[in-house]
Amino acid sequence: MQSLDTAEVGESTRIHDQSTLDMTSDTQPPVIGVIECINFMPRFWKKLPYLWFTHVEHMFNHYRFTDDSSKYDAVLSRLDFETMKQLHDVLENPPATHKYANLKIEMISRFGDSLECQPYKLLSKIQLGDKKPSRLLRLMTVLAGSCISEDVVRTRWLALLPQLVQRYLEFVPQLSLQEVAELADELLEELRNSAVTSKDVVSCRVCSTSPPPSDIAVANIVSELSEMKLCIAEMTTLIKGIDKSLNNHLAYQPKQHRERSRARSRRRSSSMQSSTSCYYHQRFGAKARQCEQPCSYNQPVPKKLTIMATTQGDDDSIYGIKQSNGDYRLRIYDRGTKLNFLVVSGSDNSLMPKSAINTKDRLEPCDSDIFAANGSVIRTYGKKLFTLELGVRRCFKWEFVIADVSEAILGADFLEYYGLSVDLKRGRLIDPSTLLAT
Repeated sequence: MQSLDTAEVGESTRIHDQSTLDMTSDTQPPVIGVIECINFMPRFWKKLPYLWFTHVEHMFNHYRFTDDSSKYDAVLSRLDFETMKQLHDVLENPPATHKYANLKIEMISRFGDSLECQPYKLLSKIQLGDKKPSRLLRLMTVLAGSCISEDVVRTRWLALLPQLVQRYLEFVPQLSLQEVAELADELLEELRNSAVTSKDVVSCRVCSTSPPPSDIAVANIVSELSEMKLCIAEMTTLIKGIDKSLNNHLAYQPKQHRERSRARSRRRSSSMQSSTSCYYHQRFGAKARQCEQPCSYNQPVPKKLTIMATTQGDDDSIYGIKQSNGDYRLRIYDRGTKLNFLVVSGSDNSLMPKSAINTKDRLEPCDSDIFAANGSVIRTYGKKLFTLELGVRRCFKWEFVIADVSEAILGADFLEYYGLSVDLKRGRLIDPSTLLAT
């Protein structure tokens, strides 16, 4: 008997608990449903708060959110810091009842666009871009809401389409706006697949009642190509004229003319000395072993030759001979390093003096040696990148070999890489890219 009473009490308790659970499930959502709903809720859309609340309330209905506090807490969980700062007065003093409804009204009124602002956004900021016309129409319809008529939306939407598509759609006024949007999708897709990328000159299929624009488009393209060919021909002629003029300026005097000029100069100098020189110097010149006073003959000083260093190659050729009288040397001043660079077109490498390097670190000699003409070794200390400003409206970046030399040298590697021409007659370098000279 006692066991029977215990069984009846247990069964009664189970039925009561089940009925309580059923009542709870009818009024409140399960805990898992609450978490899932909050996780799937998007962040607050400041630009479209009304649309955001429409989406959120649909989720509330799906997950059976009926409690006002639960809705209020769910909305707060999807607000960012900036939004909560703007709502601090509402959040600090919420009403005792209808907290969610009050929060919804405040958020829509503060962040939602007014009826006057929505047409401005529709008429001035929306563009077609890479969207389909039908998608653009849907976006404009959402932004327009109920305050803008369908005719206004249709007029603005047509104005955003390519001009050729607009002309085609003018022949179908009897179709609805949605049907016109589908037709615009097909026309624009065909235009984008065509080879012509111009907005106004396109080729597409039209109905037989309208004139085909393909002939006009082809004629316009042919006309534009003809104009481009004429421009290219004029530019080619102009460049050839500039090259010819530049070559004429760079032409040197004939070799025989230079030799005759030097010979006349030597004869003039010797005749001036012979008038006051003794017999032996007048006859034998610098080879005279005797001299009779008075004699004003000046023994000529032999020209000093300085051999510029070059890397040792397969041959024993000597590059970069410069004369101490300065008649044939070309130096170019660099505004960046404030150095005078000696232009040596026969030197294999461009060199930078060790003394010109401003560095606290001690420079260590490298294994790669540079040899002078007499076979002596010139020490090198690696390479360093410099930017030169030679006055031709562009900079020259080059990696110089740091060596024990007295002057900075622009070698053949630098001249060949930038295509610079050496004009010894006028003492300058000519840049073919800018047609300017140093």
